[in-house]
Amino acid sequence: MICPHCGSEETSRRRRRSSLGYRTSACRSCHRIFNERTGTPFNELQHPTDIVLLADQLRARRRGRAGESWYLDETYVKVSGRWCYLYRAIDRDGELLDSMLSEQRDKHAARSFLRRLVEIAERKPQRVTTDQHPAYRRAIRWILGPKARHRTTQYLNNYTEQSHRAVKQRYYPMLGFGNFESASRFCLAFDELRQYFRVRRRGEGHVSLAEQRRLFLTRWRSLIAELATA
Repeated sequence: MICPHCGSEETSRRRRRSSLGYRTSACRSCHRIFNERTGTPFNELQHPTDIVLLADQLRARRRGRAGESWYLDETYVKVSGRWCYLYRAIDRDGELLDSMLSEQRDKHAARSFLRRLVEIAERKPQRVTTDQHPAYRRAIRWILGPKARHRTTQYLNNYTEQSHRAVKQRYYPMLGFGNFESASRFCLAFDELRQYFRVRRRGEGHVSLAEQRRLFLTRWRSLIAELATA
């Protein structure tokens, strides 16, 4: 392998692997240790590369399945010591539409996120529920058109705010992210995998613990089978 630090070809394989199981190499020129993900956006992720790539496949599967009512919200995520914004959208059934990490919370970020939603949903919604941030109003008119009804009632948006809890619970023990690219890929992969293993839709009745376990194991085995054939 070529050293990603100095570009030297004088490298040698080491027996020790990385924490995710990747083979490591040593450079004889700069005397630094690296693996196949060093110098790539995947380097600081805590998920294997194939899991991240599978999250992209899961996202592609959801094309055209969004409902007519969308709920958008954003939360704070610390990256390299400063706050960034994790945008997230679900439909009326609580199904994930998409998520996006942004360095800014303005009209440009709102427009970019709405374009992503229209692309994955392959349609425009009849109703959109957001908080009262002024950037949404103009972005909705610009991207979705005047036919989309924009609602800012707080209690309607509570469900979207609660959907951030899962990534927050995973994010807090990590004490923030060190790199924006890694944080963006982590948040996307986390949301996609969480959606994949989601058992119950909003408004549906109680699902027994035994049934939850059965569904989880079924989807887990399917996931492992896909990884094995990838």
